[in-house]
Amino acid sequence: MTTAAAAPAPLPPGLKACLDYLRRGDVLVVLDLDRLGRLAGELIRLVDELEARSIGLRALNASFDTTTPMRRAFLQIQAASAYVSAATDEIGLIPGG
Repeated sequence: MTTAAAAPAPLPPGLKACLDYLRRGDVLVVLDLDRLGRLAGELIRLVDELEARSIGLRALNASFDTTTPMRRAFLQIQAASAYVSAATDEIGLIPGG
């Protein structure tokens, strides 16, 4: 039995337009990583695509910056954190409550 990989979720139109506008040397700045995708795989794929185009990524609330050496390890940690945060919001849990 084989399992087909799920197709990536379509990008929201505004994000797609923004990504299409970016050029080599630009840096995409977002407030939180979860604005770019809910799954770690989606975030990693997006970062890889941006990196292939020589475009940086910064997330302000996560102190995340792909233009620094520790970006890959930090991406994994932040992607997992964004997933937990989004899942917690969906089921109505209140942090610290």
